[in-house]
Amino acid sequence: QLTSQDITSALAWINAGPYDDDATLNLRTDNHQDEIGRVRAALRLRLKLSENQSPTPVTGSRILFDARSLQTATFGARGIGRFALAALQSARENATDSELVLLVDKTLEKLPEDLAGGCEQITRVTRENVAQFSLLIQPSPMTATAAPLVPLLKSDIHKIAVVFDFIPMHYPTIYLSNVAARAEYAAGLDALRNYNDFICISKLAEDEVRSWLGKESIAKITTSVAWPKDVFPQGLSTETAGTKTGPIVVMTGDEPRKNTYGALAAIGAATAGQDEERNVVVLGMAGQGTRVHHWSIAAAMRPGEAQTLGRISDAEMHELLATAELVVVASFDEGLSLPVIEALRAGAPVVASDIPAHRELIGSSGYLAPAGDIKAMARAIRFHRGKASTYLQQVKQLSRHQHEDLESTIATKISARGNNVENIADNTAAEFASMGQPVVTTERLSIGFATPWEPQRSGVADFSAATVRELAKLADVTVYTTSGGLVEDSIKHANIEDVIANGHDHDVFVSVVGNSHFHIPFIEVLNSIDAVAIAHDTRMVEYYMAMRGQGGVEQVMVRGQEKRSLDPALDDQIDDMRLLENAGFWEIANQSTMLILHAPSAAPRIAAETGVTPRLLPFANQRVPNTAQITQEMRDEARQRLNFNPDKIHLGTFGFVDLRTKLTDVVVEAAAWLSQWGYNISLHLAGSASDTDTKALLKRAEEAGIQECEITGFLTDEQFRDYLLAVDLGVQLRVSPLLGVSGPLSDLAAFGTTSIASSGLAIDVDTPDFVDRLPDDVSSLMVAEAIEKRILNPIPHEIREEQRLAYLEAKSPTRYAEALLELLKEAAGGDR
Repeated sequence: QLTSQDITSALAWINAGPYDDDATLNLRTDNHQDEIGRVRAALRLRLKLSENQSPTPVTGSRILFDARSLQTATFGARGIGRFALAALQSARENATDSELVLLVDKTLEKLPEDLAGGCEQITRVTRENVAQFSLLIQPSPMTATAAPLVPLLKSDIHKIAVVFDFIPMHYPTIYLSNVAARAEYAAGLDALRNYNDFICISKLAEDEVRSWLGKESIAKITTSVAWPKDVFPQGLSTETAGTKTGPIVVMTGDEPRKNTYGALAAIGAATAGQDEERNVVVLGMAGQGTRVHHWSIAAAMRPGEAQTLGRISDAEMHELLATAELVVVASFDEGLSLPVIEALRAGAPVVASDIPAHRELIGSSGYLAPAGDIKAMARAIRFHRGKASTYLQQVKQLSRHQHEDLESTIATKISARGNNVENIADNTAAEFASMGQPVVTTERLSIGFATPWEPQRSGVADFSAATVRELAKLADVTVYTTSGGLVEDSIKHANIEDVIANGHDHDVFVSVVGNSHFHIPFIEVLNSIDAVAIAHDTRMVEYYMAMRGQGGVEQVMVRGQEKRSLDPALDDQIDDMRLLENAGFWEIANQSTMLILHAPSAAPRIAAETGVTPRLLPFANQRVPNTAQITQEMRDEARQRLNFNPDKIHLGTFGFVDLRTKLTDVVVEAAAWLSQWGYNISLHLAGSASDTDTKALLKRAEEAGIQECEITGFLTDEQFRDYLLAVDLGVQLRVSPLLGVSGPLSDLAAFGTTSIASSGLAIDVDTPDFVDRLPDDVSSLMVAEAIEKRILNPIPHEIREEQRLAYLEAKSPTRYAEALLELLKEAAGGDR
């Protein structure tokens, strides 16, 4: 627990920032899910849990069940998932669906309907609705953050936690190897101290709970040991006992404490010198066949003697174990060793590591050996393999294990809630859902708006500044940004950290999300509040890759999908975005109360992938010319300021240079074709580029004979406007129509500059007719021919000017703000 000195130190570190300046935000894309952000969140949680506040009295009758551990296939039907499933089924059998409320995480898979039934599902408990509850059932207290439960944990209600183990504390160098992991685990332990009823999965776990809580707390709590009924049915038949000739099965898992290599090495030593081929099957290492193969070779087995199985059903596992001559469980630590129980249920003898969890189940005998002693384990394997007498001794010992059944224990806890159940009729689901919702009056809507802001080097910052200034004329707006955004004093503003730490009291909150590090806190805030999300990008794959690494982004991309793996490989999809299988919007779409997009071409795909139908707003132009009219003289003056050669044809492509998505290399090659056809071309890449792309593109331009080619780097707004005016023709391409709205293409349209663009981009921006549309799949030759056609057939200035003015009127920030306000009024009313 935090001491007063710890609290002072934690507050000092949290307040030492800023941790959200542009450079630090970039560093926080660390492939470890933002260790800085994770530490801050964990410390904030620990500080909240350490606060002394008057407990909320119990006045309600509802039961809150934390169902988050049942939303991921990681837990499956074994281990945590098995206990959580049994607890939930018992809760639903002993309480009505109107009484039972399920805590869920909308970033995970949806809870199956057969589990959820008609129960209310919520994502957090608030101070307003905490009084509705009389009981909390937590089937996996260390699986997910306790942040959504803090008001309930600080209340007087009965709180039950199913405790599995304290293994991370036993092996901190493995499980708590960085500051973020240690801070999060400590926060979980702090939360665990707020429970008063502990259902433990083993006597070992029960003893650890009581020792960890200390003598002062023991008198205030209740502990018990309970298993689901189907873990080890009473009166288990021993008719399957007998000599087996099947495989030696290693039951293990893909983590160091499972000691897979130790088990293989012991089997290799125990079976050395025998003539027949070994038959070893490894369970629990699905997808790791190559690694197991190399381990088996190192364990002196012949190639192919150790087989790694993929994921199999419980029935298939039982059938395999029923034929096994021996099951080896060599783990260094367990809370409850289900593999030992499952082996004995199937009739197979066991050789296991000599650890407390195994001694609790099958006693101390020669079939236990120290986990790190290969010779001792090999001796045990040689002696006990295929022995019916060993099995009978072990199953007899297991039958003596003292535990309750989990389902009956949960039923008893529910029935003991007291007389508050009689009040359930007064607390309907509708009333519960409405508690804590903002009350919208007829006055101006209060809007919190979280977004990047000028002068941050993000097109989103420019867009938000232009549109929110108009929105602030229509509603009471407070802008929340990071320390890199500088909001003018005429608009109320604060740092987004205020909302992450303390929430908000607006009628509706908006968070602008995107595919770059600028958006880290604006995506983080979705974890703690209900918010409308405005997405400027139509994919989030690179964001999650930078934040969570390859495995993390793959999990997001397959979430909610029938297909559970990517094909082709993720690396190939990142290299060629035309292959992108999934946009990575599952978490944002399902967390937000409303998802707003600007891209009509991407909306159907995102709806299909997430199950959430986005609302569409026409993209507004945020870079309006400073004068009502654009004249040829103004273009000539811009060319003079930029020192453009008047004897050349100036082509420009705008925005950050990205060879993967924006076909910048195709633009260079198109310019090369035009040069070879006798056109005097000057090519301007108006934006920043990586050093690698800069060198590659300039080299390609030089080899192609383009005499003038520049990559400008980041431009000020004034410089950018000059380039928009000065180029003869703009070229904006994308490798796919599903890769986001093009702000620069909107700018070219606003400045009346003749352009060509990929069809998907032009559709999303709804460009005027002086922007020629190309197929999304183009070659450099097709682009060059389109440019030549427009050079030879220019659109008269008067026609372009008429179309430009009509475009600006239709796409003005004012129009956008008016349409956005209507959607936010709808969101504030609770409609999706």
